[in-house]
Amino acid sequence: MVSSKVDSKMRIRIPKEVRDALGIREGDAVRWILISSKIAGLMVESNEEGEEEEKILDFLVNLSSKKIKRTGKPDYAPISKSDLWLSVQDD
Repeated sequence: MVSSKVDSKMRIRIPKEVRDALGIREGDAVRWILISSKIAGLMVESNEEGEEEEKILDFLVNLSSKKIKRTGKPDYAPISKSDLWLSVQDD
C-alpha cells in the first residue's frame, strides 16, 4: 500500500506508482468521490475519457454505505485453512 501526507496547504502528492498505474499526466483532472465518511475514490479525467469510465463514475457517485444493510448474525465458526482456498477444476 502506498500513502501520501497532506501538507500545510492541504495538498497531496500522488505517488509515482499510482500516477503510472492510472496514467495520470500533467494537466489531467482528478475527481474525488466520497463513498463514506472515511472512504473516497478518485477518477482521473483526461482528454481520452470514454463511456466506460463515466459508467464507473456514475456507480461510485450513487454508492452509499447507508444503503448496505446487514441481515442475520455473523458466523464465527472456525474454518480450516484448506477450506479458505478455492478449488480449480480443469475442463
